[in-house]
Amino acid sequence: MESTGPYWKPVFNVLEDGFKVYLANPHEVKNRKGHKTDRKDSWWLAHLLRHAMTRPSFVPPRGLREVRDLTRRRRKMIGVATSERERVGEDPARCQRETQQRLVGHFRGLRSVDAGSVAEGQG
Repeated sequence: MESTGPYWKPVFNVLEDGFKVYLANPHEVKNRKGHKTDRKDSWWLAHLLRHAMTRPSFVPPRGLREVRDLTRRRRKMIGVATSERERVGEDPARCQRETQQRLVGHFRGLRSVDAGSVAEGQG
């Protein structure tokens, strides 16, 4: 299988338990002599592997992949939290107004709750 973006991951995860799956580096596959098209893709990858013309890419064990995914997710969430803190720190009054407007917009359709009191923390 050729690693193209993140699309190979779910297929690899399903197949790895029952089959020996090889992941080909797309740069290495495309640099080989031969015309590579979508129609011939699977035949071409099998041919390269069968004749040792390409090496399978390293894919870490499932546990390590999961830890890496969690680490990437955590790093992304920390970045989002940091940018939000910086946004709030720029102008706290403006941030409070924006938050209040958003809350009012969310609760506008509710009749039993006064949206203004909810936005001010009284509801």
